Amino acid sequence: MEAATGEGSSVIECDVLVAGSGAAGLSAAIVAAQAGLSVVVAEKASVFGGTTALSGGGVWIPASRAMRADGFDDSIADAAAYLKAVLGAQYDDSKVEAYLAHANEAVDYLSEHAGLELISAGLPDYEMHLPGAGHSRCLLSPDFDGRKLGPLLRKLRPALREMGGPLGFQIGFADMEPLLNLHRSFAAFRKSVRIVARQVADLLVHGRATRLANGNALAARLLLAAADSGVSLWSDAPVKSLRTADNRVIGAIVERSGQTLEVRTSKAVIMATGGFGADAAMRREHIPLAATSYSLAPRENRGDGIRLALGAGGRLAEGNAANAIWTPMSAVPAGDGPPRPFPHLAGDRLKPGSIIVDADGRRFTDEANHYQAVGNDINRVGAERMFLVGDAQFLRRYGMGLARPAPWPHGALLRKGYLKRAGTVAELAGQLGIDPARLERTVATFNEHARQGHDPEFGRGAHAYSHFMGDPGRDNPSLAPLEHAPFYAIELRPGDLCTLLGVVTDARAAVLDAAGQPIAGLYAVGLDMNSPWRGAYPGGGAALGPAIVFGYLAARDIVRAGQAAA
Repeated sequence: MEAATGEGSSVIECDVLVAGSGAAGLSAAIVAAQAGLSVVVAEKASVFGGTTALSGGGVWIPASRAMRADGFDDSIADAAAYLKAVLGAQYDDSKVEAYLAHANEAVDYLSEHAGLELISAGLPDYEMHLPGAGHSRCLLSPDFDGRKLGPLLRKLRPALREMGGPLGFQIGFADMEPLLNLHRSFAAFRKSVRIVARQVADLLVHGRATRLANGNALAARLLLAAADSGVSLWSDAPVKSLRTADNRVIGAIVERSGQTLEVRTSKAVIMATGGFGADAAMRREHIPLAATSYSLAPRENRGDGIRLALGAGGRLAEGNAANAIWTPMSAVPAGDGPPRPFPHLAGDRLKPGSIIVDADGRRFTDEANHYQAVGNDINRVGAERMFLVGDAQFLRRYGMGLARPAPWPHGALLRKGYLKRAGTVAELAGQLGIDPARLERTVATFNEHARQGHDPEFGRGAHAYSHFMGDPGRDNPSLAPLEHAPFYAIELRPGDLCTLLGVVTDARAAVLDAAGQPIAGLYAVGLDMNSPWRGAYPGGGAALGPAIVFGYLAARDIVRAGQAAA
């Protein structure tokens, strides 16, 4: 990488500029740098990791080594059959086939050369009733010791505090069982004490958690590998515009810590800026119920990469089944700042002893289904406000959103109005603004069927996903009546984890113009690229999987093009 002086700005020369530092951008940067190219990652935020650092860290990879090592059988043919069944008319042959052909190649390369670690956890696909469905395609990121990052630890985007423990420590998938059962078994209590003790020691010594979990661990591994690979990592460096010449993208204007830089690229610019989840105008245009919904997207994710690609001649995809990954969310009423939402991805709503009702007190979905399906139902009925309702036994065992299970106290959340409590269902309905008789009928009907072990209205507990995510100690792991006073509720809103709508790309992640031709020197990956699943959702990790794989494929294509031209 070379620096020079230009008129009115400094000029930086490199082979590849990557805009954004989530899993997609960092994967592309690592592969390109390890092939000998000079790479700059320009991150708009003051911290690295993007949406990945806030995520669950699951990566959907069929027929992986990790699956086989854990005793799960799979094949690419089965995965293809499953995707065809899930996607239906949304099936994009070229991109889906490229993904299936190269997913394990990408993961194996990053595992060998970048320290990527992914483990099997046995999670089922989200539509297990369809042909080709399987277990453990969603691979998880094991814990990572943040001390290995050295000074870079303070530059890693922190995990969502709301998704962690009461002291702000991170909770991994393997931590959930002991923490939920700490009052039910001595072994779970002992393991929970060890988890908490490690985090308290970290806070005292380092001022923050160093035991990183989930997507924070994944982002940390990739960030460390990028630094070790010689990638130049710029924070506070938004890409403001692209430079083109002779129908080719040849660089960009970047503002780095207030200084204007002209970055000239000899190979390509890769857009990986994280979609448009925090952009009000794009949300109004493309996200249902945008006026009342919450989003987990970092505030920097304003559609920069998408807009720049469109300005260079790219086009926005059309006809997706969904434009985001949905989940219901709750939030503690804000003081001075905006509310910080809590995503109800798993846990409470999938456990027995609760229901979700709309503002009229009616159920409208299988509460124990996967989050994308529940979100689709929320959008279908236009539910701008909902309530998760449970009884005392439910709250004690499983918690409700930010109200943790026993023995954590709930007084502060009751005082803030986040958690509502009443001695009867009718009294609770009055606090929620719901007709008491209607909510009583809804609960009574649900309870009658739950005692018999089935849900004829919405089929709750009848599929493999709800069984896996429910309480394994029950005949129906996600179904039980609400009958132990007092009764509790929290308000839910529509929400999204990230956007999926992006620019149209080919199987190499090259941005395509209106005529379907690649724009030379321009790629889009991660949430800037339209999802290969086009809004359908095959299983956990179906956003991070394509992020890593198409980040890898974009870099490999850039490297091959350079080798062919040499």
